[in-house]
Amino acid sequence: MFGLSQQMPHQRRAEALPPARRLDLQQRDKGRDAVADRLGKAHHLPFPVHRERNAVRPGQQAVECFRRGRVGPALEEALELRGAEAVQAGGEAHGSQHAPPTLHEACAIWRSFPACGYIRRMTQPAATSDSLPTPLLFTPLKLRSLTLPNRAVVSPMCMYSAQNGVANDFHLTHLGQFALGGAGLIFTEATAVSPEGRISPEDLGLWTDEQIVPLGHVTDFVHRSGGLIGVQLAHAGRKASTSAPWRGRGMVPPEAGGWQVIGPSDEAYNAFYPQPVAMTVDEIRRVTSDFAAAARRAQMAGFDAAEIHAAHGYLLHQFLSPLANARTDEYGGTFENRVRFLLEVVRAVRAVWPTHLPLFVRVSATDWAAGGWDADQTVQLAGLLRFEGVDVLDVSSGGLTPLQQITAGPLYQVPFAARVKAEVPDLHVMAVGMIDTPAQAEQVLEEGAADLIALARAFLRDPHWPQRAAHEFGLTPTLPDVYARAGW
Repeated sequence: MFGLSQQMPHQRRAEALPPARRLDLQQRDKGRDAVADRLGKAHHLPFPVHRERNAVRPGQQAVECFRRGRVGPALEEALELRGAEAVQAGGEAHGSQHAPPTLHEACAIWRSFPACGYIRRMTQPAATSDSLPTPLLFTPLKLRSLTLPNRAVVSPMCMYSAQNGVANDFHLTHLGQFALGGAGLIFTEATAVSPEGRISPEDLGLWTDEQIVPLGHVTDFVHRSGGLIGVQLAHAGRKASTSAPWRGRGMVPPEAGGWQVIGPSDEAYNAFYPQPVAMTVDEIRRVTSDFAAAARRAQMAGFDAAEIHAAHGYLLHQFLSPLANARTDEYGGTFENRVRFLLEVVRAVRAVWPTHLPLFVRVSATDWAAGGWDADQTVQLAGLLRFEGVDVLDVSSGGLTPLQQITAGPLYQVPFAARVKAEVPDLHVMAVGMIDTPAQAEQVLEEGAADLIALARAFLRDPHWPQRAAHEFGLTPTLPDVYARAGW
C-alpha cells in the first residue's frame, strides 16, 4: 500500500552494479516495501498508531518519513524509547501473521535494512566487485542490540572546551563531523562524573541534570547523521584540577578555579600536580554512586554506549596500581583489594545502564614501570570484567607515573590487546595507540589481535578517515546524500 514513492540514491546507481548485487538490492527493497505496506494496513488514514507511554508525534508525519526512506524525529525517538525490545518484536512481526506492528516495531524493522536514506548508516561501503572480500575493517560488529557498521572507533580525546561541564557548539561540531565522516562509533572525551573528577576546569561533565540536554543536542545530530555515539565516564582522582596543555601543565590553583583533589592515597602524581587527600570508604561509595548517576544521565542524553575510564593514571587506575595505591584497608594491598573499587563501579553502572546497550571499560595494560600494574594483572582483570557484564575492553597503557619508560611506535600497544583477546576470548577487545593507516588497522583485525580499532589523532587529521579507508581498499564509500557529489 505504501511502497517507496521516491527513488533512492542506491536505486539510481543500481544499473551500474553486477547482477548479483542488483538482486540483493531488489530483495532488500521488497522487504522495506513490505514493512511500509504492513504499517499502512495496520494504521489506516488518518494513521492512528498503537500508542505507548512517552511515544511522541505519531501519525501522518512519521508515516510519511517512513515512506520516503527517512527516519524522522518521531521514528527516531520512538525507536530509542523502545530499544532492543522493538527490534525483537518488530523482527517477529515482520513476515508473520501475528498482530500488526506498532510504529515502534515498524521503525525497528525499517532501520534493520541497509542504506535507508540519509539517516541510515553511511559507513558500510559497497564493494566495487562481488569477487572482492570485504575487509574486516568494514564488517559489522554486534554488541548486544547495537550493531556497529564498521570497526573504526573515534577514541575519547580531551578537548578542554566546556564551561561548567556543559557541552556547546564546539562539541556539536567536533563530534558531529565524525558521524558525517563514517565512523563506526564515536566516543566523547572523558566526561566527569563529579566536579572534582574533572581533569581540567574545561572538561565535559554529567554530574547534574542541566548537562543532559546540551549533550542530547550532540547525540541527536550524530543519530540524524547516521552515526552512533558513546560517552566515556571518568574521574581524574589525583590528576584532576590541572591546566589544558596549551596553558601550561600542572595544577590549577584555587584562585584560578582549581579545587582539592582526592585519590587512593595522599601521594601526588609529581611535584607540579596538586596534593590529593586519601579517600575514605564513604567517599569511595559516593564516587561509585556518582558513576551510576552519570550513566543514568548519559542514557537520558541519548548515548548508545558507555565506557568507564580506568586508564591513564586517573582515579580507578590509581586504585589498581601499587605505585599509587598505598592503602591497607579492603581497597589496597592484594590484587583482589585493588580491583575492588573498579568492580564496584562496573556493577553500579551496569545495574542502571540499559541491558541492551554495550558497556566498555578502558584500562592501561601496563604502567611501564617496575612494581606497577602489568599485563598479567590486566588479563586477570579482564576475566572478572567479562563476568560483571562488560562487553568491550579498551586496551591502552601508561599514564600512572612520571617514571614510566615507554618505547612508543606504530601498533606498540596492540600486543597487550592481543593477549587479552587470546586469553579471554569471550570478551571483545579494542586496540588503540598509533594505529594510523587503514592497512595497519586491517592487519590488527586480520591477526585476531582485536575486534575494534580506536583512532584519535588520525581522526583529528582526517574526520573522513573511514571513507578514505574504503577508497584505499578499492571500495566505493557510501557518503551522506549532501556530500555525494564530491565522490572519490
